[in-house]
Amino acid sequence: MTLAKRAFAASLWTAGIAYIFFAINFGGQILLARILIPEDFGVYAFALAIKDTLGIFLGFAVSMAFIHSEGTQDDFDAAWILSAVLGGIYLFAGLIGGGIIYYFYNNVHALVLIVICTAQALILMAAVYLAPLEKRLDFKRSSLVRGLSSSLGLFSAILMAWLGSGVWSLAGREVISAVILLMLGYLISDFRFCENLNRTKLKELFNYSFKMLFSKGMEILFSRFPSVIIGTLIGDKFLGNFYQARYLAGLPNTLLGPFTERVSFALYSTVKNNSEKISEGLCWINYFIVRVMLPASVLVFFAGQELVNFIYGEKWLFAGDLLQGLSGLLFFLPLFSNVKTACYGLGRQMWVSHAYLIEIGRASCRERG
Repeated sequence: MTLAKRAFAASLWTAGIAYIFFAINFGGQILLARILIPEDFGVYAFALAIKDTLGIFLGFAVSMAFIHSEGTQDDFDAAWILSAVLGGIYLFAGLIGGGIIYYFYNNVHALVLIVICTAQALILMAAVYLAPLEKRLDFKRSSLVRGLSSSLGLFSAILMAWLGSGVWSLAGREVISAVILLMLGYLISDFRFCENLNRTKLKELFNYSFKMLFSKGMEILFSRFPSVIIGTLIGDKFLGNFYQARYLAGLPNTLLGPFTERVSFALYSTVKNNSEKISEGLCWINYFIVRVMLPASVLVFFAGQELVNFIYGEKWLFAGDLLQGLSGLLFFLPLFSNVKTACYGLGRQMWVSHAYLIEIGRASCRERG
């Protein structure tokens, strides 16, 4: 089977499995939104934003570095070591950050942050075990594992929310999903940590990961920092509405993720020396995105409030107003994700960083004005 056919088959498997679990997760998200209150989502979104803000300094993307490498046992061992160290730093940072938030804010926000950082450490290790499958475009099994872990975590959250656990149902979902993902990833992976330290491989993966650090940091700053500001200055209720509006605005990008991110990155990394094939892939994906997302963004602009009211209920009406303001995000985010993935595959992380810096600078100037 040619590389193009393998990539196409991987995209179909990834998309098919992802869409099944997406429907399950979206239905579960609706149930959670109807059981819980905006303040619960506000606390969760605030802790999530703090955790992601830590990623500005810890977003090394080790699993992507492995996919971009030759994929040998030495590469896996190096990736395992880097992920273990990074996970330990996440746990430590979560404890320190939780202590600071507890001192200046309250204990609920602090404890939720620690729980979410613990889940992130587990996810980093799980991603290393799944990376070899994605390296060879075996997205059928990796997508199934990711979908199962996410759905089982969601079912647990719904049960906890129904029992009255409030925000802890959302925090518990993160940990349960991460534990299941790590267990299943370990079981299906062909690699095991052999305790071999190849300093050359460790340096190669670290160098690629370090280049990703600044790019991922800018991405997090662009996407999550508004949640930190809103949660700190305005409050949990407003942040809860903003979180749901941003979630709905990002759904199309999530749906197109199998084509614009996961499979595309593995493909672009494989043909990174063939600019013609990369250009062809970019054009075909963008051709599809434009024709699907333009009418969707127009629909959300005019009927965003009615859409949110239908999905979540009347207590989320303000989120509908916010969604209308974010309608342009539906169209441009998938296009940007496709180009961003190509840059990562080519090892041109700084191009993505420059794009985020320009947008962050433009947004800052607008706010000052």
